Amino acid sequence: MTAIPGFVRRSFARLGWQRFSGAADNPQAPPHLPITVLPAATHVPALDEDWLYWPNPDEHYQAMLAGEARYWRGGDPLNELIASQPRTQRRYFAFMNETLTGDAGTPWYRAITRGRRFARAASLGSSGGTVEAELLRHGVDEMVLYDLGGAPPAGTYQMPRSVRARCRWEAADLNFAALPEHHFDLILDNSALHHIVNLEHVLFQIRRALRPDGVLAVSDYIGPARFQHSQTAREIADAVRRALPASLRRPGLDCMENAPLGEAWPHSPFESVRSSDIVPLLHHFFEPAHWIELNGLWFLLGFKLDPKIYREHACLEWLLRLDLELTRACVMPATLGVGLFRPRATAATQANRRAALSEENHP
Repeated sequence: MTAIPGFVRRSFARLGWQRFSGAADNPQAPPHLPITVLPAATHVPALDEDWLYWPNPDEHYQAMLAGEARYWRGGDPLNELIASQPRTQRRYFAFMNETLTGDAGTPWYRAITRGRRFARAASLGSSGGTVEAELLRHGVDEMVLYDLGGAPPAGTYQMPRSVRARCRWEAADLNFAALPEHHFDLILDNSALHHIVNLEHVLFQIRRALRPDGVLAVSDYIGPARFQHSQTAREIADAVRRALPASLRRPGLDCMENAPLGEAWPHSPFESVRSSDIVPLLHHFFEPAHWIELNGLWFLLGFKLDPKIYREHACLEWLLRLDLELTRACVMPATLGVGLFRPRATAATQANRRAALSEENHP
């Protein structure tokens, strides 16, 4: 789990990504857009209603797309920051695996195919990577990779050759795209939904694209939109930080500042654009088969600590258990949601199922 696969390292090298100690060390050009927290939706669509929060790709939306392209041309500081963390986080990953799957050696994506094989799968907003490759190796026959830019340049360098022939790329702006009806056995959201502005539309399309026994697998940021954490959450995280030995704290960093909005926004224009709405809308369109929320504390605290925290196993485990307790008690809003969902049936679908069962029982 802790090893970085060779094809991922080669992908990083081809993209010219460099390791660094923090986002401030590698600033991106701002997107030059008035980045704000969008207003709450005023409409809850029916299960069979395809509703658009952002009704058309207007000039503002096109400017966001242009800002997105500029942002990704320069790499991704947030994910580079994650990649720059120590690669020997065995205790951290073991704890997360046990929390999510019940087995310290089984990551969340391996549990998706436990006891089942999927003929057709789709990955949303991804050009292919570790999770998709693992699913293709261990329980998925073929996969469509929906990505805004289509196939990556210079071929399919992000997928290992052993599974490359069983996946294809399809360019699609998921905010407005239509997925094929009743086509997929499995759809994967691996950190894609928190970049979506038309969540209602995308979740409607996912629900319609899944077969009746299909599965939506989710691992995503579900925290406050635009990383605007409450004052209470930031104060709790900073109190925990101050309680730790000075040797485990990064000097000059605290948990009190939210990400700046407006033109100073340092991330993609679509980053966490409506992340606060993900959980209620997921439960509106789907029935959870397995769902865990966590990382209320760790999201605010983890990057403010010295990497040597991963060698202080007792302290690390205490922090992770405290994170679970604070998140489960709703003291700290969760920022990570992981689980499996099944399409929620409409009243008409339920009536059809009851009629079919009645015919089977009374031929």
